[in-house]
This record gives sequence, C-alpha cells and structure tokens, in this order.
Amino acid sequence: MSRQRSVLQVLYDNFWNSLRRQPPLKPVGEDYLGNKYFEFQAGERSGRRSKRQVQPVSEEVDYELPFEWEAWLRGRRRDPPTAEEIQERIARQAQAVANAKRLEKDMGKEVIPASTDPHAFPKLGNYSSNPQIGSQPLRDKDENSSL
Repeated sequence: MSRQRSVLQVLYDNFWNSLRRQPPLKPVGEDYLGNKYFEFQAGERSGRRSKRQVQPVSEEVDYELPFEWEAWLRGRRRDPPTAEEIQERIARQAQAVANAKRLEKDMGKEVIPASTDPHAFPKLGNYSSNPQIGSQPLRDKDENSSL
C-alpha cells in the first residue's frame, strides 16, 4: 500500500525546499548593449529545464534585446549566440539598407510608403471603383458593342 502525503506535509516540504540555498547563476555572456545573461543548470535527474535570465543595463520596462539572445532566453536555441554571429547579422542588415538606398537611387524616385489608413485602397485609373461592377477593367463603348 502506497503512503499518501498530506497537504500539510507537502506545504512543509515546499517551505523548507524554498529556504535551501540555490547554486549561483553562471554568467553566460554579454551583448553589445551591455545586458548580461545568466543560466542556472537544473540537474539532469530533476527533469527541469535550465533557468535563463537577463540583467538589463537600465531599469526601464521596455529594454532592447538582440533577437539571438531573446531566442536563447526563451529556449529556442540551445547554445548562447556568439559575438561573431551577431556581427554578421548586423552587417547583413547594413548591406540590405545600402541595397535599398541604391535601388531607390537607380529607380530615380522614392519608394512610396504604405498608407497608414487601414481603409485606403489603391486607386487605379483603368479600374472601376463601383462595387456592383466589380474590379473588371473599364471598357470603351465601342468594345462593349462588338461583344
């Protein structure tokens, strides 16, 4: 017959376990913004995931994290990102911005930004704006009579 633990016994055990000293967090790395990252490895037999934390530079509520580090914090990556990996991403972003500016210059005009009005629709001269007609191209009267 198995021994059932009472609610009081579970509360007592949890209380004493909470007072036990936890091993210190192991520093894992630091990003270019100055945020520091730590990890506490859970025991293999416990079946728990490791705990990962960030110590931000500022105490602001909205602080910025590189998305490689954010993926590591959320457990989407096993290993923390390297400085070289982050520098490669920053270089790719800079190259994409440079390519966009070059393309804009080659086209001879600026790229038209998307409208901020959610109800705005593109207005094309050769299409009807009447919903009863649909989005069929407008035809001349001569073309309609030949059909």
